[in-house]
Amino acid sequence: MAKEARMKHLKPLYILIAVLALATPYLAKDKIIESKWTPAALQIDGKIAEWADDVRETQKSEQVSYAFKNDAEFLFVLFVFNESKTVSSINQTGMTFWVNTEGKEKKIYGLKFYPKTLTGEQLVKEMEAKGEMVADDKKAEIIKSKAPFRVFASDAINKKGEIIPHPGKGIATFRTGQVNKDLVYEFVIPLALFSDPTTQTPFDPAKPFKLGFNWGGMTEEMKKAQAAEIGDRGAQARAGGGGESGGIEGEIRGDLQSMRRMAQRVKEYDFWIDLKLAAKQ
Repeated sequence: MAKEARMKHLKPLYILIAVLALATPYLAKDKIIESKWTPAALQIDGKIAEWADDVRETQKSEQVSYAFKNDAEFLFVLFVFNESKTVSSINQTGMTFWVNTEGKEKKIYGLKFYPKTLTGEQLVKEMEAKGEMVADDKKAEIIKSKAPFRVFASDAINKKGEIIPHPGKGIATFRTGQVNKDLVYEFVIPLALFSDPTTQTPFDPAKPFKLGFNWGGMTEEMKKAQAAEIGDRGAQARAGGGGESGGIEGEIRGDLQSMRRMAQRVKEYDFWIDLKLAAKQ
């Protein structure tokens, strides 16, 4: 009887332990990452000197670490990629920040950051389209230049990846750098650009929001180049008398293996966090 009474008293404790055990993964998943207030705007140069004293969060599955700072107008983001362990095509695909103010891991509206090369004339047109004031003599100098210009661009996109206009003021950009074997990406984003233009949802900097990150994978150019290479090999095999059934099947198997290896080498990465901006101090 004593044993039964003791078990009766312990039963609620077991239930509580079980509930906590089940809840723990969800609590960990919903961890809120807090940005740090910065009294002065950061220099976006692809270096980590201004982040030396900041504790970075780590996403082990992607082998990246990251940190956030903000002031009243901008969010500054640092990403450090462990390139000795993670090989991706980020230099070709760029990175997309998916913004969801409804607390869902759902891609509705994003900001895509990517490098592109422009002629002097294209650069001037793009600067004017964004409302940048450029002196006439500076425009003439840029247009006359024969060297291509590398631009760190950003676009607002919808869930289909299509470029859409954004009424928010300010320009988001980034820079890259190398620290030992690590690849550094540093971003600056005007807070006005976090408002969702597809749903007219205003952005409240006082509330946490979901922020997703996506990069890597096969680009359209890679897919086309791979298809062309496979087509050329097939044509060469047929021209060289490799038209036997076994030869063709062997070519197909080899092509499939080549495609799998390429897909693994340029893996696509995707994860979400809950982010809370810092209040002015």
